[in-house]
Amino acid sequence: MMKKIGFLLASMMLFSAFFDYALAQESKFGFHGGVNISRLKFDDYSNNSRVANVLGGLYYGYEFNELLGMQAGLDFTLTGTEESSRHTDPETGESYDWNFELSMDNWRIPIAFTVSPTEWLRFNVGPQLSFCSKGEIFDTKAQEYGGQVRYKLSRKEYNVFDIQAVAGVDFRFYQRFVIGLRYVYGFRNVLKDNFGMDYEIMNAGKSYHRAATITFGLEF
Repeated sequence: MMKKIGFLLASMMLFSAFFDYALAQESKFGFHGGVNISRLKFDDYSNNSRVANVLGGLYYGYEFNELLGMQAGLDFTLTGTEESSRHTDPETGESYDWNFELSMDNWRIPIAFTVSPTEWLRFNVGPQLSFCSKGEIFDTKAQEYGGQVRYKLSRKEYNVFDIQAVAGVDFRFYQRFVIGLRYVYGFRNVLKDNFGMDYEIMNAGKSYHRAATITFGLEF
């Protein structure tokens, strides 16, 4: 009986010490919005270009001390790429311009280690999990030739899950305002081998997500 009481008292003291330690650390909650500039990096193709889309999300940060901490968040953004070209029919010799934009809806969960050498500067690095919920191609020239303007991608044409590396820096102003810069490097193939919307991309090899973001937010 005395052992059980002693164990209970020791557990309560340990929990109390841990709770006091947690309260002594500084937790931060923030939300942000901004621009995500993304592109698909193909193994054997480089004629596609970057596209800019909106980004929004929130995060929770925990500071172990004045220098080190961790941060986890949830973001939603559109990613993709754009391609323009001029096609010539070998039989008729007629030429026409075409352009399409690939857009993919992504939910992202960044988990970062943070280093804050000063109150106004914070570096971030860590992994990020990305989940694609929808993909679509918008053909900006198809309407001129009587073709279909929008194509929804099937799940067989893209991978839902991607793991990425994220590195960046935050600039904090007046203890509340935060400007964040990030670079995203994806490791998993985005479009599957049976992607059939464009001949060049069908034969372009594997594709990987690359992006740079700039966000503006508030932190409490």
